[in-house]
Amino acid sequence: MTDPVAAQTAAQAAGEGEVESAALTCPAPCVVTVLTRTGDIPVEGVYVEGDGVRVGVTNSNGIAMGSVSTCDGAVTLKAIYENADARVKTEEATLEVTGLSLPLTSATAGQARNFIAKVQDVFGSGDGGFPGDKDFEDTYTADATQVTVVAGTLHVTIKLATISLEVPYRNQNDSAETIGNVAQRGAILCMPTSGEMQGRYWGIQKVTAATATTPETRADITRYDIMMEAYNRNTTGYQLGVFPRHWQNWDNLRGAMTTLVDASHPNTYSVGNGPAGGSVETIPSAYADSLTELLGEGVPTVTSTYATDGHVMIVIGAVVKHDDESEWLILNDPNGTLASTDSIYGDLDIQNPVGARGTSTAAVMNSAPDVRAVQEVLTRTGHYTGPTNGVINEADPNDPTIAAIRAFQGRGGDGRVDPGGGAERRMNAQIDRGTSPKYSAVENERNGPAGDRGRHVYYNGGTEGARAGNFRLKGQAWSSVIEPDTALTTAEIADRLNTGTRR
Repeated sequence: MTDPVAAQTAAQAAGEGEVESAALTCPAPCVVTVLTRTGDIPVEGVYVEGDGVRVGVTNSNGIAMGSVSTCDGAVTLKAIYENADARVKTEEATLEVTGLSLPLTSATAGQARNFIAKVQDVFGSGDGGFPGDKDFEDTYTADATQVTVVAGTLHVTIKLATISLEVPYRNQNDSAETIGNVAQRGAILCMPTSGEMQGRYWGIQKVTAATATTPETRADITRYDIMMEAYNRNTTGYQLGVFPRHWQNWDNLRGAMTTLVDASHPNTYSVGNGPAGGSVETIPSAYADSLTELLGEGVPTVTSTYATDGHVMIVIGAVVKHDDESEWLILNDPNGTLASTDSIYGDLDIQNPVGARGTSTAAVMNSAPDVRAVQEVLTRTGHYTGPTNGVINEADPNDPTIAAIRAFQGRGGDGRVDPGGGAERRMNAQIDRGTSPKYSAVENERNGPAGDRGRHVYYNGGTEGARAGNFRLKGQAWSSVIEPDTALTTAEIADRLNTGTRR
């Protein structure tokens, strides 16, 4: 836990920390420190407010300084962590503080909440809802040590459920690699592509030794370097056209990474297996928690999954409950698709009729979530261009949503979608086109050769994949980590996080 007095003193001495002031009644100075729940790592660029009034934006030490009102004897502090460019899903972390009065001498920590809307987002369409969407919500009583008063200043520590390392992304399908005059492409490149992302995160370079006539050269590591090193380690033990190829054996891959890492940074890093785990692990699980513990040390893990038959990704983040259970892992997926026979998020499944009321006697009709879901589907099918806000006028035959339903239905359409009815079935048939054996092109669930749909993706055990319909992980024997011989400091880990986007 950050020492509030030391943190504030250091920030003020360095001229750091965005200090905000506002026209508040009963104001009291406030210092808010925002940390990851995993590892207690400070997060920069997080917007902080108290009862809707801006306090400030956190600096590199995770600190925002400003004032809050004590007139009501309580205040709710909110930290908003977002970075759309990095694909970080917006998290709101709130903490209630009670027992406030001036002069400020004491305060009490109350309820806390971490919330991520649409942590699983079907269509990626912002705040709109869809039956397959999932939110993350964790409500609990904050620890008493998260709220203190020192010399008349309120000090609050807010814990984020999200931890997100800034790991570069590469698509395994962007090009072929030629090894031994044999072109290698697509699915067989997931391991070295994940290895490249891991190596680039640590700044590993391919070193070409000096000769009598040429100097030593260095270049950022690539998957080709990893493949060639694995190939050269054992040219006869594997065949280039048969699984497993040289770089598809975990021991050989780790050996190749060790050679490259040692040449780039002698006596600096060690290459080994990830944490203990069996052949099939889900999320949440003890294995997922162990992967998250490594993230808190600034260490991503390359691991195999059952998303397809042995697809390899790199774990770069997690979403963690207050009891330290990892509910979601964030991965760079070099393929960007799970090869499910259906959309990984399921189909349209409205609960009540949507559209024109007409002669319907349905007790419940046009509930906002159902309307929003239909609007999103019609947007994907090209029949609707309005806002996906769940708003409809059921008595207006020219309402944009009703008109779009009729346009989808064709001649004689009644402008209504019923649960399990023909219009709903036809909508699902259209948005499901092309799902076997890959993602639906209609839903934009394919990751083309130049795409980065697999960057910073949130997966858990409920995500559908080809293996028994669920996303699963393989454990220790099917993993690889690069760890610094000297553990990273808290500040060094903080520098490796995806920062928030300042407001």
